[in-house]
Parts: sequence; C-alpha cells; structure tokens
Amino acid sequence: MERTAGRSPAATGHDAVGQFHTLHLFADWEMAVAMARLDRPDFNRWLESCVDAACEAFSEDADEYLISSHSMGSSVAAHVIGMLIERRPDVIEGKRVVFVTLGGAILQCALMAPAHALRARVGAIARAKEIFWFEVHCLTDAIHFYKTRVVALSGHPEARQPSIAYIKVKHMLSPDRYRRIRRNFLRVHRQYVLGPDVRAPFDFTLMTAGPLPAAAFAGFSQANIPAL
Repeated sequence: MERTAGRSPAATGHDAVGQFHTLHLFADWEMAVAMARLDRPDFNRWLESCVDAACEAFSEDADEYLISSHSMGSSVAAHVIGMLIERRPDVIEGKRVVFVTLGGAILQCALMAPAHALRARVGAIARAKEIFWFEVHCLTDAIHFYKTRVVALSGHPEARQPSIAYIKVKHMLSPDRYRRIRRNFLRVHRQYVLGPDVRAPFDFTLMTAGPLPAAAFAGFSQANIPAL
C-alpha cells in the first residue's frame, strides 16, 4: 500500500498502528465477502481442509469436543460445523459438542445478501441436539455484535438460540494494564483469547485446557467465578 502523499517516511508509532489497522480491516472485509459468497476457490479449499481436520478430530475418543472461535473465525467455524452436519451427521452423533463464539462476527457475513449457505448452516447448528452453543460478549468490545441473537437474525427465530455469557475486560486485567489497552479496540477484542491477570469468570486457557467442562463457562459470572 503506498504511503499517503506528504507523510514523513519516518512514521510515528501512532501512524504505524493506523496503517496496520487499515490493512487489517481491508483483509477482514475481503474474507467476510468470501465467507458470504463462497466464490473464492482458495477459501473454499481451505474450508474443505478444515472439514477434513474436524472429521479426524471427532474420530478420537473424548468426553467433550470443544470448538472455539474468535471474531471472523466464528463464520469459518459455522461453515465447517454446518458442512459436517450436512454431509456427515454421524460424526457428531452421540457426542457432547460445545461450540463457543468469542466476540463472534458471524453476522458480519450472515447479513450479506449472498450468504444463503452460512445462514442455513447457522440454523443447522442451532437445531443439532448434540451441540451446546454459547457466545461470549463484552460491552467494551466494539468489534462484535453485542447482545444480538445471531440465530434469529440469520433467519431462524424459532430455533434454539445460543446462550450468552457477558464479560468485562476491566474485571480480567490489572487496573494499570486495562488503562493502557482500553482505547485500543483491536487489543480489547483480542482479550477473549488471552490470559487474565486476576481470577475472572472467563479464562480462555482454563476453558480450552482445564479440568472444567467448557459448557460451564456459559454460567459463570463475577459473583460465580470458577472455583480452582
């Protein structure tokens, strides 16, 4: 991307961050359109490879199968899980599957007119009895769809809606760290998958690699913190 005319070659730290965010947003929307239209062979091949990997993972013995996704990754995950349900429903039959969307941006794609397949797959996931789906939302995260009902807005108001767990970043970090990051939208948006400084209702590492059932994190709150 060419430098803006008149800008000093030695960009300041703020300029560098601004450039990175701009490029990030362009790439994000390019991917969002591809996930809605499904007209990019490279993206479609990637989805197929993800489906194959998921089938292999479900073939292993486990007490619980956790699929976690963050931001735009939630659209990818919805496609992959939906494709599994369409093609190989036997793969998840009789299993306990938890699907967690963290700061999910499914609606960024699903609300586009061409996203017929994605909306259908969102409905299929919501209706799958083996899958417990919950979302993690945060009021101060400006890069997701706070308090929205993704299944209903995807055209399935009668289907089971995902539970929503609400978190506050300021309750997960030390006061000094929160003060330093709270105006950085991308940094706040990443906190879902980063470790907290203090005991908190949500901890990505504890959910994905700890001894507690992942579904339990749908019910934790500041007054009901995981006991470990």
